[in-house]
Amino acid sequence: MATDDLVAERSASSCERSAGTSVTATSQTSGEPPAFLKPHPQGCVLVIWLQPRARREGILGPHGDALRMAVKPPPENGKANAALLHFLRELFDLPSDRIRLMHGSTQRRKEALLEGLSAEKVAELLRRWKPG
Repeated sequence: MATDDLVAERSASSCERSAGTSVTATSQTSGEPPAFLKPHPQGCVLVIWLQPRARREGILGPHGDALRMAVKPPPENGKANAALLHFLRELFDLPSDRIRLMHGSTQRRKEALLEGLSAEKVAELLRRWKPG
């Protein structure tokens, strides 16, 4: 498969940046949530590829089976994780006790549990996100 075909295939079934302003987070063909959203008995797991030390915080787009996100703090003493959790709390309007990192506290690939939110609701909120 050509590289262009692979990129087109990934973007069609994954998260896309739309004109640099918002995120489209559902599959264009089947209406299913993207690969970076996994159902969980307590809500939804969001798979994240984190970029610390970024100029701006926000959602950058797909990264394989993860959603690439950026935060300003460095990955020292949990600062990047704290910034990520703060960003997610504001994005999904969740209290601190309903969001936590399940895996990856010392790695770029992380899994965050969003308690009480379905994968469909998370996808909808991601579509509405605008930088700024």
